[in-house]
Amino acid sequence: MSQEPLALETYRTIVERSLVGVYAIQDMRLVYANDKFAQLFGYSRDEIMRLPSVLPLLRADDHDRVAETIRQRVSGEIEHIEYTVHGLRKNGTTIVMDIRSVRGMHNG
Repeated sequence: MSQEPLALETYRTIVERSLVGVYAIQDMRLVYANDKFAQLFGYSRDEIMRLPSVLPLLRADDHDRVAETIRQRVSGEIEHIEYTVHGLRKNGTTIVMDIRSVRGMHNG
């Protein structure tokens, strides 16, 4: 029995209603974040999308490691990675985050 592929709108609904934070980064900036991702950091979705980079969302001692893993994915050295970092919420408190990230292409 053949199944039809899910429509793009179905994928969008799954991501938007996800119980985990989902995001996309390009050039160290968030180009997408679902509401749960913004909520985890104490921001509105609009606020989090206006940040100059992802670095304000991380404790300073994690900046270099995160930048390096992003560089490795972008360069194609690795396709996916799992690691733990300390997020920095808008109110200054920290959260421990398990990151599962995969390299993807969108419009080149």
